[in-house]
Amino acid sequence: MEARQKVPVTSGCGQISVHLSSPWSQNNSTPPPLPARAVLLQGVSHAEKQTQMKKKKGICAFFKRTWQAVKCANFSDNKDSPDPRSGPSGLEPMNPADPQPDPSSLELTALQDPHPDPSALNSELMPVPGPSSLRPTPDTTREPVSFASLYEMGQRLGIGGFGTVFKGTCTSDGQQVAIKVIPKYKEDDYIVIPGYSKPLLVEVALNLRVKKSPISPNIVQMLDWFEEAHCHILILEYPQPCMTLNSFLKLNRRCLDENQARCFMLEAVLAAKHCMDRGVSHNDIRVDNILINTDTLQLKLIDFGCGELIEGCDDEDNQCRGHVVPELYVKYKYALSETVLSLGNLLYRMVEGQSALENNPRFDSNRCSKECQDLICLCMKYDPDETPTLEQLLEREWFKQGDDQE
Repeated sequence: MEARQKVPVTSGCGQISVHLSSPWSQNNSTPPPLPARAVLLQGVSHAEKQTQMKKKKGICAFFKRTWQAVKCANFSDNKDSPDPRSGPSGLEPMNPADPQPDPSSLELTALQDPHPDPSALNSELMPVPGPSSLRPTPDTTREPVSFASLYEMGQRLGIGGFGTVFKGTCTSDGQQVAIKVIPKYKEDDYIVIPGYSKPLLVEVALNLRVKKSPISPNIVQMLDWFEEAHCHILILEYPQPCMTLNSFLKLNRRCLDENQARCFMLEAVLAAKHCMDRGVSHNDIRVDNILINTDTLQLKLIDFGCGELIEGCDDEDNQCRGHVVPELYVKYKYALSETVLSLGNLLYRMVEGQSALENNPRFDSNRCSKECQDLICLCMKYDPDETPTLEQLLEREWFKQGDDQE
């Protein structure tokens, strides 16, 4: 017989007695008290526990897939990866067989253990970054575009004391260019020019100064340049068809008629003036450094390997300062004297077929006029104080004779 225990219970109608049966009453022993946590767990059926475990596994699987998609978005080299902000298509596709998380299960899982292990949270529930962190980061370590990827080098066009010139082709548009390769030496000179953070090779800097607008049509322009480990590479304009003035003279029995010489001389003076106006002294104006377009007979000055920068003597510096510093003027005066002397020798070479620097100028009256002879003698002044300016050369009567004949 089970023992019955009478327990008084107070209700709204008064106090009544309720008989409770207990298996521990047979042995007259008092049952041990149960913990409150155990009492709550006893109220959960076995089926509910399995449901909660499945929901927990579904949550962990969801966050694991999300975190893998985040890592792929940040570290993958694939540039065509979809933007995760555009929707679920940007993440890894879900398996329909996997249980999907329920918002209520997040709260239920948290309540199952009021003191979770931090390491378990880090391994199972990884935080999902926001949309801004999913955006691909720019590649700041990208190397600059190499010379070999932009240009193809062809046959050699010429070689000099400062470098070798090759025929080249731009791979993007097929443009024909001249490629000048200058070996690096410890004695190379570098200068700093405005707009560039580090010193540049002198020849590169001079070409950049000469390119100041307006560009001269009588100077071969530098299109680009590269600094390699053992050399500098200059990409230059390549007029076609063309040849040097020296080769052009050989085809014309070493000298030209005065009218043709006048056209070439005018363009050479304009090219030299353009350089001097920008504080650049070419220092090597001669028949081998002048190209002639055989179709248009246009002259272009090339090769600034012997040039120098005359600081403070260009038009912009003079306009800002209002005058030329005496020390800089002396340097400019000697550079101008050398330039005018080279131009006089160039004209003498075109009309007489020889160099005036090697022999005293002797003229053949049948080859050149009196005005041409006077211009050559004016240029061949070795005293810098007697050297005319380039503007004064352009005002000579000899250049005006060409306008009258036209």
